[in-house]
Amino acid sequence: SEQRGLNITDKDVLCVSLAGLCHDLGHGPFSHMYEMLLRKCIAKFDEGETKEKLKAWTHEQMSCDIFDYIMKDIDYTCEEYGGLDENDLLFVREMIIGKDKETDPDSKRNHKERKGRPAEKNFLYDIVNNADHGLDVDKLDYLHRDKTMALGEDHKERMTSYARVCRVSGNQDHHADTSDNMRTTICWPEKMYKDCMRDCFQTRFEMHQT
Repeated sequence: SEQRGLNITDKDVLCVSLAGLCHDLGHGPFSHMYEMLLRKCIAKFDEGETKEKLKAWTHEQMSCDIFDYIMKDIDYTCEEYGGLDENDLLFVREMIIGKDKETDPDSKRNHKERKGRPAEKNFLYDIVNNADHGLDVDKLDYLHRDKTMALGEDHKERMTSYARVCRVSGNQDHHADTSDNMRTTICWPEKMYKDCMRDCFQTRFEMHQT
């Protein structure tokens, strides 16, 4: 059921949809396998500017580059294309990029780093590329597809129906929280951990072993 008071606009829906459609445009042939091979090739390069640029390469950044390339020839400000502005395009890029937990573990943890939407709409960032725990529509989609085809069951419907937007601490030091440190995020009831969420991560682990 729809949750009241979230103030989701048509622009928000369009931007999230664009991010969802474009977030994997930057994948090379054979998806993540391409990235593994690329890293092995990079290791053979001599140290220098080229190697440093390649080491910083991610398919998320490539997705943003392709997205920018597509949008530069589109009059996205017109009503036909949703009347978007530069801030909306920034929002789409931020959703695609998410957060690199290895190289930049804290930069996106603070909601103030995000410029595309205010803190009260931080939950929108959880949908496409969830930077906190990785349980986003991308994973739910392929888990739904693969597990349903293989086992005839999955938890997608329960996960989506029980999801709610809550205000949580935006700071690791909970005692220092003020209204400025609070953000919104997508949450589930605690009982869902055993029933569904743990199973989602376990299923993903098992599928990646085969």
